[in-house]
Amino acid sequence: EPVPGSTRPRRDAALSGMEYFCSMGRGYRNHTAHFDLSVRRQVLDMPDPLFASGGIALFFVGRGGGGHVASAVALRDCLLEGCDASGGKKHEPWAHEIEILDIAEVMAVATGNIGEPDGNNVYNYCLRNGWYNAATSLSAIGCALTGLLRTTIHGQFCRVFRQKRPLMVISFVPFLNKAIRDALMEVSPSCTFITVVTDFESSPTHPWVEAIDGGEANHLYVAGTPELVAELEAAGYGDRMLRTSGMVVHPNFYRAARERGGACIAQPCDGIVTKGIDIDPDDHQPSTGRSAAVGVRHFQVGESASRPIALVYFGGEPPTKRAEDIAVHFLNSFPAWTVAVLCGRNEELFSRLILRRDAEPLMDRCVPYGFLRPEALAAALAAASLILGKPGPGAVSEAAVCGVPFVCESCGTTMPQEEPVLRWLERTGKGVVVGSLVDLPRDLLRRVGDCGRVTPVALDACAGRLAPGTQGAPNVAVFEVAEFVRVCAAKAAPAMGDDVRTGRSELELPIGGFA
Repeated sequence: EPVPGSTRPRRDAALSGMEYFCSMGRGYRNHTAHFDLSVRRQVLDMPDPLFASGGIALFFVGRGGGGHVASAVALRDCLLEGCDASGGKKHEPWAHEIEILDIAEVMAVATGNIGEPDGNNVYNYCLRNGWYNAATSLSAIGCALTGLLRTTIHGQFCRVFRQKRPLMVISFVPFLNKAIRDALMEVSPSCTFITVVTDFESSPTHPWVEAIDGGEANHLYVAGTPELVAELEAAGYGDRMLRTSGMVVHPNFYRAARERGGACIAQPCDGIVTKGIDIDPDDHQPSTGRSAAVGVRHFQVGESASRPIALVYFGGEPPTKRAEDIAVHFLNSFPAWTVAVLCGRNEELFSRLILRRDAEPLMDRCVPYGFLRPEALAAALAAASLILGKPGPGAVSEAAVCGVPFVCESCGTTMPQEEPVLRWLERTGKGVVVGSLVDLPRDLLRRVGDCGRVTPVALDACAGRLAPGTQGAPNVAVFEVAEFVRVCAAKAAPAMGDDVRTGRSELELPIGGFA
């Protein structure tokens, strides 16, 4: 497949550990691929002959929860498309290889833990069962293991960097940024290292900000909230970060908001203006099986377009029973509404909703969808009148770009990295925080109707003028980060030289933002 805007072929997806596991697709039981250690090492070590001179950008992601992968894919696609916030083509096609690597795959090779479920598998299993406190504990264990396995981790990162010879490295994960930085300083000290923080703030279970230790010369941060900016400044990174207008969100969400004229907002006086979810069945990847596939093709615009749509959205790993209970409670509480449930990679949830739809009249207004690619996901969010779900930083930011109010709960299972999201929703009026999603307040629609929205006009006003985020400004972070990465790549390429193990470059970069 050619890279957009170029005749150069893209590397086979199987050469990327992340792309390989995404293509396998179905979570815990299928993730244990039948690759032995030697084959996995060959995959990680394999250079691309088209980019052997060091023109590759490595993106490190984790599969826990899905937000890290979504941010990496958003930035990758924005770079390849060369678009800006207005939807126009502003830049030349990206000239470098982009490879997305799964941190868990790198760690499996380092430890020899091949064919066994890794921490991300267990973490996602906890999410699918609604065990959020257990998932938080796993994050804390991951932090501890990173310290215990420091030498092994360092050696494997060094091995990867010697083989890949990257032009730049971009991390979308917490925990391991110091390990990546130290390995780069040993193998390729001139390589630019960027950490794109995918949370609103750093937290004990999701630590992002590394201490200043003399090895941070080429380590840059991308910060999307004032709180994170303040934390980085306090740590000494004031001149080594890009302040953006929010979290990184895929460009397709801006297109969806623009094409649909902004979001549908609840109005207590005259009801909800509705729009159907128009999703190509090919963009939907449900559970295997004839009945499920036929059901998805049946659940298209016709029966949804006449009613307002509430979208149940918990990211890529929704909790089976909780999501089902939320959908049923909302259907009972609001008879005039349709509920669309995004099941992600949770096949059990998808199958249960299909069966209940066939058996219960109430569930005729419930429309389940499986895993959706960014374009289809953006269309689903933009078509909704409100979203019910878990306050993940990525999910809430996607809803805000589409202008759709996000309704979430504050309870004992709220994860530490989500607490700042709840505060942000209340402060900005982009959503409603309730005590429980299965016991919604009577005045919910009135409160949803009071929420603000981002309109296409506001987005267009930002096009061509990428500036650091200010309170109330639309979030165009993915375009800001893409521009930042282009500048970094242009300045880093001459510094690479012939030997990636020598030389050190102090990059002059537009830190702080773009005027």
